[in-house]
Amino acid sequence: MWQMTAVREASRTGDYGKVIELVRQDRRMTQVQLGGAIGLSQSAVSRLEKRGARTYSTDILAAAAAHLGIPPALVGLADRRPQGNANGDDNVDRRQFLGGVAATAATPVLAAASPDKAGPESEQAAALRLSTSA
Repeated sequence: MWQMTAVREASRTGDYGKVIELVRQDRRMTQVQLGGAIGLSQSAVSRLEKRGARTYSTDILAAAAAHLGIPPALVGLADRRPQGNANGDDNVDRRQFLGGVAATAATPVLAAASPDKAGPESEQAAALRLSTSA
């Protein structure tokens, strides 16, 4: 189905409503049936198919795509699968990572402003204390 020239062309040109319409028709589903499944009226589904994302939120577009089994990328949406390792855990603790980045970026500035300058060794020690304490 995704290899259909009309679906690929509509997706490539950003006519995501047309993608939904073509897939709905291929699935032999009426606008009333699709609307009932995603909480829209028949006329709202018609507008979605004619105007696509310009009229409706990405949530509505995503609901229609999910119900029809359309890959999110074909309707201009990012894939919402969670990122992470095989266990589903995120490998990066973002707060800790950003704190480390901020400490690393601030180290040269704060080390230069340190009042107890007694040589390069003390600057390096102050910089190391600052970055490791963050």
